[in-house]
Amino acid sequence: MDRLDVSADNFATFITGFSDKTVTTINNAVTGLTANTAYKYQVRAVNANGTTVNSNVIDVTTAAAIAAPVASAATSIVATGFTANWAAATGATSYKLDVSADNFATFITGFSDKTVTILNDAVGGLTASTAYKYRVRAVSANGTSANSNVVDVTTTSATAAPPAPVASSASSIAATGFTANWAAVTGATSYKLDVSADNFATFITGFSDKTVTILSDAVGGLTASTAYKYRVRAVSANGTSANSNVVDVTTTSATAVPPAPVASAATSIAATGFTANWAAVTGATSYKLDVSADNFATFITGFSDKTVTLLNDAVGGLTASTAYKYRVRAVSTNGASANSNVIDVTTIAAGVKQDQTITFGVIASKTVGGAPFTIAATASSGLALSYATGLDKITIANGVATIVKAGMESIEASQLGNATFNSAVTVKQTFCINPAKPSITLSGTGTETLTLTSSNSTGNQWFLNGTAITTGTAATLTVSGTAGAGSYTVKTTVDNCASAISDAKVLIVTGDVTKAEAEMNLFPNPVKEKLTLTLNGFEVGKAVEIGMFDLTGRSLSKLTGVGGSDITIDVSGYATGKYLLQASQGKRVEQKQFVKE
Repeated sequence: MDRLDVSADNFATFITGFSDKTVTTINNAVTGLTANTAYKYQVRAVNANGTTVNSNVIDVTTAAAIAAPVASAATSIVATGFTANWAAATGATSYKLDVSADNFATFITGFSDKTVTILNDAVGGLTASTAYKYRVRAVSANGTSANSNVVDVTTTSATAAPPAPVASSASSIAATGFTANWAAVTGATSYKLDVSADNFATFITGFSDKTVTILSDAVGGLTASTAYKYRVRAVSANGTSANSNVVDVTTTSATAVPPAPVASAATSIAATGFTANWAAVTGATSYKLDVSADNFATFITGFSDKTVTLLNDAVGGLTASTAYKYRVRAVSTNGASANSNVIDVTTIAAGVKQDQTITFGVIASKTVGGAPFTIAATASSGLALSYATGLDKITIANGVATIVKAGMESIEASQLGNATFNSAVTVKQTFCINPAKPSITLSGTGTETLTLTSSNSTGNQWFLNGTAITTGTAATLTVSGTAGAGSYTVKTTVDNCASAISDAKVLIVTGDVTKAEAEMNLFPNPVKEKLTLTLNGFEVGKAVEIGMFDLTGRSLSKLTGVGGSDITIDVSGYATGKYLLQASQGKRVEQKQFVKE
């Protein structure tokens, strides 16, 4: 056997457990040390005749502990979630994510020390208009780092209109049209596009507040050599954003050749070929493709001025581990464009697989009853993706998701690879399927007890004049007596995914089943400025409390009148729309709607 010493100070002292330690093999694991620290060890042999002198001394320095990652600002911030982001830490094999609403005293369910293998994670199931914090740690074979910096993020209001989109430069500019482009806005379900030739004093036919559901739109029917402007607005269930920035674009001459296309990165790169790609050019009837291995001094057989009618072409018959270039030209009835930008691509070594990545953007919130939607994910290899969900809120078939019911849902995109590509890291996106906007039905009219019923069976919260009713969480709500007068609405929430609030149901309760012969009147209706309210049916000379509400039940103003008299109310400062006046005196409550012009 042997005796082992380990020390960090040249054997003045010893590491606990490693001073004259008995070892019966020819090696020993030394643990409990400090990262990035110099140590020495020595050994002595022992037999029945005694112990040898010390061996030679071996110097060894432990590996440095992994540095804490740097967390960056959250993106894709919506009412129920956001995406947490951070920079890569050298040597990290994974990361640990914490998300908290109380400075890490407690953690959001599923986000305490959560293991993540990429540089971001979609955080869902949160509450609207609420402040959160997140932090992250890097994990390597040497252990786990300290916490990163803390990032603060506040979810948006459940009723906030989306922010204005950012419009980008037009593309595919031709004599009679162009393509308008803009960036996605989280939570937007569609966009509104305006195109004008006179700074939006008038609009091009078909392009005034045009609804578009993607991030670009082909604008046609224009005049050659003419200046135009376009702008766009984002639309969600909560309303419409302000206008985007304005983009200027001038159509080309009627006889101009098309603009050069924009070539994009090659895909499906293998040992013997790849797929060349480019963007469409308006007015182009075909394209000309060149592929070369010597900077276009010569061309690959079959790929010199090759006519292609699609926006990509499979290039084959190439040599493994070889650098190539390609370029493309657009062709129209007016001629051929200049060359596009040049794309460099190198074929892979024969028998060597290459990596691939999945691009899968944030999925905007959906609503029960909405149309099936195509899952917008792609693999850099160009290979088809597989999709899966571990929940039951949707079904997926052929890349199209069909909504089944409300709640938090997630979709995982995966690609297992083939003979050319390794499998990709699976990417998951979590999103809300909001319940359908509930509707209210009323039963028991003409009696002292009324029943309001939501069209949604679970997850309801009832409101009276805009204030949540503490006990109003069932599908039905019973209203009795004069205290029940007012504007009722209901909202449905499942897994923190909330519906739009219902249309208001306004109840008039007189306190008696039979109304008095005389009742409150108001005129003129509709009204522009001054509204006169006649307080008939109330005890003469006694005070009458008057309240004005919008049809969501929000209180706008309160004043006092006198029974049997008239009161004039100035409504000139209110927006156009429908409003509710409620007058009460003791048990008697009267309500009237009016229209502000």
